[in-house]
Amino acid sequence: MSFIDTEYRSTRMTVRAHLGAVVATAAVFAAIASTGVRLFKLEPKEERERPVYYLAPPKEFVETKTSVPETPSTIEPLSMNEVGLDSAPELNIKPIDVTISADISSEMTLNLEMGRAFRASAPQLSEFDDFTIFENQDVDERPEIRYAKKPSVPFSLRGEEVEVLVFYYVTAQGRTDSVSVLSSSSENPTYGEAAIDAIQGWRFKPAKKNKEPVACWIQQSIVFSKGSTSPFSL
Repeated sequence: MSFIDTEYRSTRMTVRAHLGAVVATAAVFAAIASTGVRLFKLEPKEERERPVYYLAPPKEFVETKTSVPETPSTIEPLSMNEVGLDSAPELNIKPIDVTISADISSEMTLNLEMGRAFRASAPQLSEFDDFTIFENQDVDERPEIRYAKKPSVPFSLRGEEVEVLVFYYVTAQGRTDSVSVLSSSSENPTYGEAAIDAIQGWRFKPAKKNKEPVACWIQQSIVFSKGSTSPFSL
């Protein structure tokens, strides 16, 4: 009796469960119909195949060696005859004696040789055509020095006695012009250059002829001497 009762109860519960499922299903469909909700079947997404990349294995590195050409350890110099060059001519070069002037004047003597005949005749230049330059023996009064600057020679040339004969003319205004060296007892041109440079700044009382100042040629000897006590003497 108890067994039957138990089966009866389980059957009732099963029936109730089925009825509840049916009622729930009906309620779901009724709700879908009233709300317009649609049910879609979800289909599984297709998985795209991913590309597969393959890396090539690295190539085997092979070291290559380059040979360097061998060079001789010593290089023999070429002679001038091997390259076909003529031998250079021998040059006779003499050393130049260069001195620095300390602007120290050696003693000198100035001699105006008014009474002696000229060793050289007066030059005939076209620039003198406009006026006459008299020789010193043709004037009534010869030029007289008013200002004379001493010639200056380098210190290394002091003590050597040198005579320089110069030739120039004194203008009617007492200035010197056309100074030149006639002769020198020394081969060193420094003495003559010093004499010309000094004479160009000298001033004279001009020569006179018929009481009028005139231009006059002068031949003059300048002696450079260490022992002189006076810078110049006339």
